[in-house]
Amino acid sequence: MARGTQPTAHTTLEEIESIADRIASWIGANPVAVIALAGSILLAAGAYGGWVAWQSGREDRASFALASLEREYLKAMGAPPGATEITEPANPETGKALRQEFAHKLLAMAEANPRTSAATVARLTAGDLLAAAGAPEKAFDAWQAALGGVGRNPALRGIALRRVATALEAQGKWSEAGAANLEAGELAGFPLRDWALADAARCYAEAGDMVRAISIATRVESNGASEGLPPHLAAQLAELRARGATSAAGAAAKAP
Repeated sequence: MARGTQPTAHTTLEEIESIADRIASWIGANPVAVIALAGSILLAAGAYGGWVAWQSGREDRASFALASLEREYLKAMGAPPGATEITEPANPETGKALRQEFAHKLLAMAEANPRTSAATVARLTAGDLLAAAGAPEKAFDAWQAALGGVGRNPALRGIALRRVATALEAQGKWSEAGAANLEAGELAGFPLRDWALADAARCYAEAGDMVRAISIATRVESNGASEGLPPHLAAQLAELRARGATSAAGAAAKAP
């Protein structure tokens, strides 16, 4: 069909009937081939079902291993049974040592359960523990590993990108941090897209790339998302938009 030509219900029905007639004729003339094809489809469906079951089993085992480590960590940090938050040990060095220990355990668990969502969460958590233990370089490596193995899960990929962006900020790599936040902000399935875009604008502004910063800030405003942002981000975006409006007005005034 030529581009720009819209099919009508009548022409579409004629096409369907024509295709159905050709398929019926081919089936009548090739019964053995049809049986073989049906068998192949059934085998493929069975193999796919087996793969799904195997993958589901891998995810379940990885999730169980992750949950066990989380409970073990909470217990080691002195949290009572059933608690979801920790109480800092009286000795800060004890907390630091425990965080390092369980970060290594989480990374080992991730290595033992590759290509699972639980492995990605384990690497993200390990990075958080290492950062809290005063090891930012190792934390960055863990977050990079999480990003490398996250696959197509947009929520986990967005979180990993945000962690990487935070680490890049701490290193003063504002353009790289902006790019990581921008990528997270463009993930359709990431719940914190607007926050990521706002941080991308902020990072590009810090890098001196005001054109890109103002463009992203304007984009967030046009989406009607600025009201849901934290106050500090909303204020920074408003400032960037104001600078963009001032620049545009100045350019217009200079125009002949």
